[in-house]
Amino acid sequence: MSAASVRFPSVSDAGSREAMKLIPAILSQNEEDFRRKVRLAESFADYVQIDFMDGRFVPSMSVPVSLIRKVAPLFRMEAHLMTERPRSCLGRLKHAGVEKIHFHVEAADNAKAVVERARSLGLKIGAALNPETPLSVVKKVVGQVDSVLFLTVHPGHYGHEFVPEVLGKLSAFKREYSHVPVGVDGGVRIENLETVLAARPDFVTVGSAIFANPDPVRLYEKFARRIELRAA
Repeated sequence: MSAASVRFPSVSDAGSREAMKLIPAILSQNEEDFRRKVRLAESFADYVQIDFMDGRFVPSMSVPVSLIRKVAPLFRMEAHLMTERPRSCLGRLKHAGVEKIHFHVEAADNAKAVVERARSLGLKIGAALNPETPLSVVKKVVGQVDSVLFLTVHPGHYGHEFVPEVLGKLSAFKREYSHVPVGVDGGVRIENLETVLAARPDFVTVGSAIFANPDPVRLYEKFARRIELRAA
């Protein structure tokens, strides 16, 4: 099967409760790597998460937001902001064509202001939560956001160790807020996918397992089929 022929149902809304979604995630620290991953993703996905890091909230830095418009990806996009002052870059992300933002509640001195700014720009907005952050932090904004993203790694690099205890936190959140879509992001691999899916997230974000693989298209297909079977 050629790369161009592999395509799965749209994830037009990563907060939809209709079916479990798979979202590939691009994390790049230089333009060459970003362009490579974008072109790969264009061959099998129509909706992708792009990760941004500022070197302050996490120790690493990613490519700048401005590179999105320069590369002009052919897929729809959301952004995961591993940054301080997330409100400051929302306008640039909107201008670049991003549809949805996940910002870290730990990084926002005024989460409500971030949400209000995103809404004013017509962006969807979700809250992201580090593994060690208690649920009490995200509960303060749960009535204002479209979804909650549970990080199952400590953020900042591809390939960090998976933290399975986060799935218990996700399940506890779902019991209390069953109407809020939730996602898992970080360290998800074929080997632990069944454990992740048993927690019943609404969307699963996968980065290094796909893009660091010698055959990312084949592996994306394998992830998608497993998720389709579990969601059926």
